[in-house]
Amino acid sequence: MLFPSLGPGVTAKYRLIPEPRGIKMQAAQAEWQTSDEVNFPAIQDPSDPTGCTASVTCPPEPTATSSLTLMWLYVNDDGAPARVWKQYNLPATDEPEIESVESTTATDATNIAGGRIERIA
Repeated sequence: MLFPSLGPGVTAKYRLIPEPRGIKMQAAQAEWQTSDEVNFPAIQDPSDPTGCTASVTCPPEPTATSSLTLMWLYVNDDGAPARVWKQYNLPATDEPEIESVESTTATDATNIAGGRIERIA
């Protein structure tokens, strides 16, 4: 599905698809951030009990920001962290987006270990 390019005035919605799937998650243990919270704040969707969706609104005027990193952080019940991030070019280009997962070191099958971020609107 095609969405408007990330640019002035655009609000984009994102979803994290966690790995492994099927683990009950709590929004209070999740946090969304961007590399430029002043101009591109990430707002976690308060209606999502899992903390897996958020939106980012681009400012109405162009900024000097040439790339934006969207990060999802999660603290598992045992305190083990998971972090997933995806970097976007601004303005959008044909260059591929960069995505990375920093998993927990725990091998507990009840922990979120990471996932992937996708744009949904």
